[in-house]
Amino acid sequence: MAHLEKRKKALRDQETKRSKEPDVFENIEKDNEGKKIEGLYQGDIIEDEDLEKLLHLPNRTRTKRNAIRSRKRLWQSRIIPYKLTPDMMHIKKNLFIAFAEYHKHTCLRFVPYQPGVHGNHIYFNRNTGCSSKIGRHYVAPVGQPISLGSGCNFPGTIIHELLHALGFWHEQARADRDKFVSVKWENIQTGFDDQFSKYDWNSIDAMGQLYDYESIMHYDRTAFTKNGKPTIVAIGNENKKFGTQNHRLSEADIIEINALYDCKTKKLGWTKWSDFTSCDKNCFKSRERYCFHSGDPKSCGGNVNVYGIEKDSKKCTRMECLARNSISGHWGNWGAWTACSASCDDGVRSRTRQCNNPAPSKYGKPCKGEAKEEEICTIKRCHMGKDDTTFDDSSHPFGMWKNKVGTKLQWIRHTAFTKTLDTGPMSDHTTGKGYYLYMESSSPAKHGDQAILTSPTLTSSKTGSQCLKFYYTMYGNTMGSLEVRLHRPGSPTRNIFFKKGNQGTPWHLGTATIQANEGFKLEIVATVGSVGYSDIAIDDVYIDPGKCSCQDEYISCAKWSASGACNTNTVWMKKHCPKSCQVCGVCKDLNPVQCPLWAKRGECQKNRIYMGDNCPKSCEFCNAPSCNDNPKFKDQCPLWALKDECTLKNKKWMQANCPKSCNVCVCGDNNPSCSKWAKADQCDKNPVYMHVNCKKSCKKC
Repeated sequence: MAHLEKRKKALRDQETKRSKEPDVFENIEKDNEGKKIEGLYQGDIIEDEDLEKLLHLPNRTRTKRNAIRSRKRLWQSRIIPYKLTPDMMHIKKNLFIAFAEYHKHTCLRFVPYQPGVHGNHIYFNRNTGCSSKIGRHYVAPVGQPISLGSGCNFPGTIIHELLHALGFWHEQARADRDKFVSVKWENIQTGFDDQFSKYDWNSIDAMGQLYDYESIMHYDRTAFTKNGKPTIVAIGNENKKFGTQNHRLSEADIIEINALYDCKTKKLGWTKWSDFTSCDKNCFKSRERYCFHSGDPKSCGGNVNVYGIEKDSKKCTRMECLARNSISGHWGNWGAWTACSASCDDGVRSRTRQCNNPAPSKYGKPCKGEAKEEEICTIKRCHMGKDDTTFDDSSHPFGMWKNKVGTKLQWIRHTAFTKTLDTGPMSDHTTGKGYYLYMESSSPAKHGDQAILTSPTLTSSKTGSQCLKFYYTMYGNTMGSLEVRLHRPGSPTRNIFFKKGNQGTPWHLGTATIQANEGFKLEIVATVGSVGYSDIAIDDVYIDPGKCSCQDEYISCAKWSASGACNTNTVWMKKHCPKSCQVCGVCKDLNPVQCPLWAKRGECQKNRIYMGDNCPKSCEFCNAPSCNDNPKFKDQCPLWALKDECTLKNKKWMQANCPKSCNVCVCGDNNPSCSKWAKADQCDKNPVYMHVNCKKSCKKC
């Protein structure tokens, strides 16, 4: 509870600092996600049993603008009583602004609740973020909640939630939405695909209106995003923003409210009939109207039910039935991914979908595409190098890393979500149950304060290059920066990685090439942007041999390469396993101006490791004899290298017999006279010296 209260207080403090009203749905989503509120559908809709049956919803742990088709959920007197308790008086100003919007543009009226006079009514609390039920709770004359949490007190947000209570869904849930917007499923958070469901014409009523990009009931472009990229975009203009600029009802919103409640009918009595539904499976269609009354839902007479609704059913024409039986199938949403098949390294996960949105009718075409898809999933490494850490080992929680002495802030080992709303990760990078390190940006932290993680002195690679790999999150509106510093003896500190600003909620892979000829140290530095919303986290830190520009995407690449996949699955392997397939790009100098000059001065021999990494073209290393593993061990070498045999107990043997897998193939001469000596047959006469110092001239690379 203390954790939740801290989050609520943080939002209340933040609220007083805001001068600009945020995008409506973006604000709703942020508040509800931050509190991890369950039981909401499509971000802010409170489900009930009747609603689940209407929409054919499965049981959920979370639950359209278009009006609900069933008129029994409407406020048939057009009067909506409300109750405002003392603990919610802070919303009064913005609540009355929202009421005024409806009073100005519609025939609906919000009035104070009077016990004994009013039955159904709405009341306000802050129990479930920003949320509301759909329409009136018609089953019993009781109150129904509209939750306006500490981040929801804006006129636009209140208008949005009130419109749910009046019987309206989200705009993008319309059955015809795919003609107007495109849903980017690949950018939606795992498990939130159902928040973009659409429903058939029998469930919701578009009121004869065209799709409304400006509706106050439309999702924002990045609703439920997992990577900061858009999840729903307008077809033909993917940069188009949804909703009105002033966060009020759009023209179409006003038209639909007045149409649903038949505001043109001024006298008590029957309203106009709704449009007919589409034909059902028995080829019948129906329509409804409601009794506009002052207290008695049966006062209109006729064939009225207990809820004040009259329903008219009619047999569809032959052509309407034929049309219904010619509906082609469309895929439903993808289901959740299965668990990864591996407990470490790489495995496979899959997900399925059904052709039921809608299912093909009698003469309709089946869905195109596959019902199942698979992808590779990567878990923590099975075999960790001596410099690698996942922060999960309780006996060595920080691995080789330590907090730098004397810094104002510390890196903290943590699991699950951080204590501050709207910043930091929700869980660790791999299993969701492990640990990570993060910098807490709440007070007493100040702008510019740093947490610095430092390594011990590390050994340089024989190839001169290593790749630091780590995962990071930088989620928060006032995000600071994350950097990696390389310290080498006798050389100035070099910044090899830098990222600044909000990077969204997911974990990102960070890489930095380490170039050092001797021992070196690393520092991972997190800097606070503004207090409270600048948490930075890291996880799964590895150091692998070779440049970051030539690394495999998957741990199993070496195994796949050894099995011949580079030849049998060439395109995929070259893209995802370039190191194992030896296709890391063309040979070129990183400094085309200085490299030729350095080569002329003999630096290719004096500083072979650095020059091999940075000036291979000028040093003529590009066309050196090919470097291959001993044919006797060509299948085993990649696997041995994966187990760190190149740098551990079998180092000398491995580098001699598995040079390709050990990445020790930089070819050159250590002496300018090597070429002359080779021509004088010194490679054979003095092999001990020549094969080590004149590899290129002796063709022993």
